[in-house]
Amino acid sequence: MKSLFKVCTIFLFIFCSAFIITRLFGFLTLNDIKSFLQLTYEIHPLYQALLVIVLLAIDILVTIPTLVVTSLSGHYLGFLLGSLASITGLILSGLSGFYCARKFGEQFLRFLGVKVNEIDEVKSIIDRYGLRVICISRAIPMLPELLVCLCGINNIPLKKFLLYWIIGSLPYALVLNYFGSISSYENPWPAIIAAILVSGSLGYIAFRFKKLQPQDS
Repeated sequence: MKSLFKVCTIFLFIFCSAFIITRLFGFLTLNDIKSFLQLTYEIHPLYQALLVIVLLAIDILVTIPTLVVTSLSGHYLGFLLGSLASITGLILSGLSGFYCARKFGEQFLRFLGVKVNEIDEVKSIIDRYGLRVICISRAIPMLPELLVCLCGINNIPLKKFLLYWIIGSLPYALVLNYFGSISSYENPWPAIIAAILVSGSLGYIAFRFKKLQPQDS
């Protein structure tokens, strides 16, 4: 587990650094995102759908408030179009991170001093738990991006990864878009309650999943 902790720390440091840098330079703040979504919706809803896709797709590179974007997608675009845009963006985010990690991840870790046997240990752990954890990863910020990178390094078959990624992303997008579609600035409570319920439910499932795993000897 030490190897997994070491590799996870490296990736989380990169994600947190990207988050801090974007906030220090005022790039894609929450107010910016809300303003861009409002502006594109006033031009044409399809432009906003495209913006939602782009924002969610670049989440693997620049930390985006996925929950907020997904909820606002439903608020502006309605349940169907908002869900379609959100799911498309989430899938593109997973695929881009997966391919980048597959092509450059292992070489990058070796460059930073992670030994080959440590990488092999991480791969064995991901083989055992990684895909199942992806389904509930949205309970914790940055965990989906982290697991995407670990799965890419492990050379998990694309179809298998994509299946589990969609299983984890589809209910998330549908629930948030539905509650976003019945929310308004005057009554934002449906979206707020949905956010709490989604995070809480996934967190509980993750907790139960951990308890049900056999203890290593």
